[in-house]
Amino acid sequence: MHRIVDRPSRPGETYVRLNHDMDKFLKKINAALYGVEVSNWPDAKDYSSYCRENNPPGYIIKMVLMLLAQSRLPRGGDKSEWELCVTYESIKWIISDWKRYTWRIIGPPGCMEKAGKLENKLRAAAKILDNEISTLSEFEFKNENISLHNQFHRTEGLFSYFLDIAKSHLKCRPEIVNKSDDFAGLNLNRYFDRSRNIECNLISSVIFFFSLTEVIFDSCFSLCDRKGLSFSEFRHLEWPERFKFFIPPNENTSLNELYGKLISIRTFYRNIPVHASPTFFFKMEGFGLVPSSYERLNDPHMSHKSFFDENEQQSIIDAMNSAIKLLKEHKNTKFGYIYAESGLPIHIVIEAVDELKNHMNTVEQFKEELYRRNELQDHIDNMEI
Repeated sequence: MHRIVDRPSRPGETYVRLNHDMDKFLKKINAALYGVEVSNWPDAKDYSSYCRENNPPGYIIKMVLMLLAQSRLPRGGDKSEWELCVTYESIKWIISDWKRYTWRIIGPPGCMEKAGKLENKLRAAAKILDNEISTLSEFEFKNENISLHNQFHRTEGLFSYFLDIAKSHLKCRPEIVNKSDDFAGLNLNRYFDRSRNIECNLISSVIFFFSLTEVIFDSCFSLCDRKGLSFSEFRHLEWPERFKFFIPPNENTSLNELYGKLISIRTFYRNIPVHASPTFFFKMEGFGLVPSSYERLNDPHMSHKSFFDENEQQSIIDAMNSAIKLLKEHKNTKFGYIYAESGLPIHIVIEAVDELKNHMNTVEQFKEELYRRNELQDHIDNMEI
């Protein structure tokens, strides 16, 4: 029985079970690595690197070598988390990572062809292992034994970037158009350039605002009362339903108004630019193309009219800022927001969530625990642990 884990759960434990038919799986790995054996350390003074690769990524090569060695891998040298010495075609090779980003094969000079063969064997074994992991992941996903990559900082950075640019252009009031023909065109160009800059950046910020709320919602779902829903069911809810899952809009009048404004913003300034919702016309003899009804001209579609209105632009900015403040402070979302902001993986698996909930007695206690975890991760990333 073998499995891939970061470390044995107790001294002397072997790496246990990866799938239900481990013998068959190991035979495939051994066939791919035929002729490759773990070896003792060589005198490598004249060794040089034959390759430095990141596809397949280093973590999967590490796992392949763990299966080959049936143990944890030795710590590598400078800027290397792991390395292993193997023998292949009567030559001793060193396989190691570099900054957890790439992996490399190091060997004696004049062995380029053999190094290429060894590289191909590692790639073949990595593919077999990755296929096995893909199969296993389907089972784990169905059972919600998963965690999510936390994209809060990347998404929040894009949202803030475009919003700040839109706000800066909005503050720069257009110049009064000079009556002189020599300056009228210049001032009009500046006016339309400003309007275009506000529109493009504000639309972009709206798109990333809703992406950011998706991350926050996932984090809130991880830690809150899930009300009997699975993560898959929750993710299939429309955005308005996920908002109401945590914050009922009917709590007060101002909240209900904010909710309505956010739905309108999402419809006109997120959904339409993203999906390019069309307005339909048909050809009518003697008149050309006409809409099915002039009332349909007000259906959501790409239009400059409202977005060039400064009151509407400021109203959109105020609504997004109010929504972020609400998610930070509401009793049902504040812990989820804090966790999303930490950048740590968002856990759906219950065991990991239950452990986190032990630190949710107060906001201060929760922040301290997340700071501790981030600090620990920094030590791991810097290979200090």
